[in-house]
Order: sequence, then structure tokens, then C-alpha cells
Amino acid sequence: MKTYIQQHFPEYQAWQRIHDRCYNPNCLDYINYGGANPPITCKFDTFEQFFAEIGPRPSPKHSIDRYPSQGGNYEPGNVRWATKKEQARNRNNNRLLTYNGVSRLAIELAEEHNISAFVVRARIRNGWTVERALTEPVDVNKIHPNSRHGACSTPEYHTWTRIRYKCNNPKSKEYPRYGGANPPVKVDPRWDNFEQFLKDMGPRPSPNHSIDRYPDNAGNYGPNNCRWATATEQSRNQKSNHLLTLDGVTKTITEWARDCNITRAGMLSRLKTWDLRKALTTVRI
Repeated sequence: MKTYIQQHFPEYQAWQRIHDRCYNPNCLDYINYGGANPPITCKFDTFEQFFAEIGPRPSPKHSIDRYPSQGGNYEPGNVRWATKKEQARNRNNNRLLTYNGVSRLAIELAEEHNISAFVVRARIRNGWTVERALTEPVDVNKIHPNSRHGACSTPEYHTWTRIRYKCNNPKSKEYPRYGGANPPVKVDPRWDNFEQFLKDMGPRPSPNHSIDRYPDNAGNYGPNNCRWATATEQSRNQKSNHLLTLDGVTKTITEWARDCNITRAGMLSRLKTWDLRKALTTVRI
């Protein structure tokens, strides 16, 4: 029998959340789990079974991940504690590439060859062989061959100069929020060279993309904490986002509002007078 203290363990909350999404039709996530075709099930009937398999959560940055089969069930041998970065590498949409007779994630092969996964994927889409996509160096001048200075007129170059300017130059209007902040936001010394920045980030995917510090929006600019992202993607990664958690599920107010088919303003109004569960689970018809 669960105790009051046990209910507040993050491990217990994780187990309860898994059961709800697999077996409770009233759960917001049920449609993607227990209500999917085929349904995703949980083989841990008791919390004790679950805890014996998974152990204590290593840190607040870890959550449950189905691994190695991201599309499989919650069962012994297919669950782990993982960080956001580790889980991002375990998505169904991650591409496998076969190189030297072995199939592996594109991001893993890219890291081993010291080239951006963005660049590798773009090259593959353009018809390059896997070997060429992984081994041919990025030629900065080919990005904008008609420019007098090669790449200096490209959006990638402007992005690189802007992040360095606001982090390193006190004359920048943005410096107080970046280089002059406490603690200061810095640019990885690896990016003192534009060619290295471009090699790590790859070409900007589209005019709708700009650089985003991710997964740590408050962290530094560097190859392990930056991505090209759309305005929508970046809005979900803002420090100002108010996160709400119900039954172990954490989302922004905007995301909860979308699930309930109401506006963000409508959700804020609910939260002033309604209890949390009612506010986050009542769907407007």
C-alpha cells in the first residue's frame, strides 16, 4: 500500500504517470499511449517492481525514457532514467545511417566525424553518399561564393558576429543581459573561429530559423547548447514560461491551454478561480 511520503517521491510519480497514460482514458496523454494502435502498455504492476528495475532518479534533470525501443512498452529492459539530451537522441524520427556496414544514429556518426548533424542530414537529402556526407569538410566559401569575403554576407555569419558582440562587447545594447549579466553568458572559445561555428551548426535551415540556446536557455553559446529553431520552438524554451505539473506531466500554460482547446488567457483566468486539476483537464467542446 502506498504511503503519503511514497506518493511524493519522483520515482512513484513517474510510475503513476506511466500507468495513467497507458490505462486511464481520462489522461491527456492516453491517446498517444494506451489509446494508440497498437497500444503501449506498462508491465510494472506495482511500484515496487518498477523501483527494483529502474532505481532512484539520478537527478531532477532525469525522467523516464523507453530505451532502446522508443516505440516499445514500459517493461523490464526497456526503461531508463535519461536527460533531455539523451532522450532527444532516442526519438522515432532520428535517422539511422549505414556506414562501414553498421547502422547508427546520424547524430552519433556526425559527432565522431566532428561535423554538424544538421550538415550531414542536409547533404543526405541532397543526394550525397553517407561516406561523402560524413567526411567532406564544410567549405565556408561555397555557402555564398559571390561574396567578396566568402561567407560574411550570409545569415550564418551575421548570427555568429551577433552572439559574440552581445557577449563580448560592452557597447552592445544587449550586453547587460548577456556578457554583462550575473553570471555572464559566454561564447565557447571553440567558436572564436567562424568556420568552426559553421561546422558545428551547419547552414540555417530556413529564413524562419534563428539560433537558440537549447536545452539550457540560460546557458552559454556553444556546440552542445545551441540549435537552429523557429520562433514557435524558441517560445517553448523561454525562461519566462510558467510550467505546471499534473500527475507527473509538466507543460507550459500555453500547451495546457491548447490541450483544453482554449486560449492562454482563458487558462490564466481558470487558474485564478479553479483548482488545478479541473483547470488543466476540462476540455472546451
